[in-house]
Amino acid sequence: MSDITEALGTAAEGGLLARAISREGTPIEKGHFAEGVCLNCGTELTSKHCHECGQKAHLRRTIGAFFHDLLHGALHLDGKVWRTLPLLIFKPGQLTRRYVEGERTSFVSPMALFLFSVFLMFAVFQALGISAPTDLSGDAREEVQRIVANEQSRIEDEISELNEKLEEPELGDASRSAL
Repeated sequence: MSDITEALGTAAEGGLLARAISREGTPIEKGHFAEGVCLNCGTELTSKHCHECGQKAHLRRTIGAFFHDLLHGALHLDGKVWRTLPLLIFKPGQLTRRYVEGERTSFVSPMALFLFSVFLMFAVFQALGISAPTDLSGDAREEVQRIVANEQSRIEDEISELNEKLEEPELGDASRSAL
């Protein structure tokens, strides 16, 4: 069984288990649980959202809702992305200046966008089978070996020079500890 099908099976099993051991007296209607108190902070609910913490009053606990939340959390493709990307591509300095000066609610966090871009890059590379070369052959291998040998001999020469300086009898304690 592949990892993906195993993960889907585990998610389905978890959803069924959650439904089976749901709190008593909590009616379910099309995947929505009608809660009397906020599941996050325990405040009595009076509207669609908790007036204390802002969490939605009715949480969907279905496999479809799980995947929706997963995609929404990973991609979060709302209006902020479409305001951020054009500025990032055509005017990155202006975007940075506006974000640093405090205009943040209109844009996606640059760090979140960077991390998502890196994640997307690795996912695309993995899907296409692209990877960094791990074995060097021919001229490249010889060049690397030559560079490594030169650096090793330079470091060994530097170490021997420092050892010679340390053996000088007129060298003071401060100079010896600095070397």
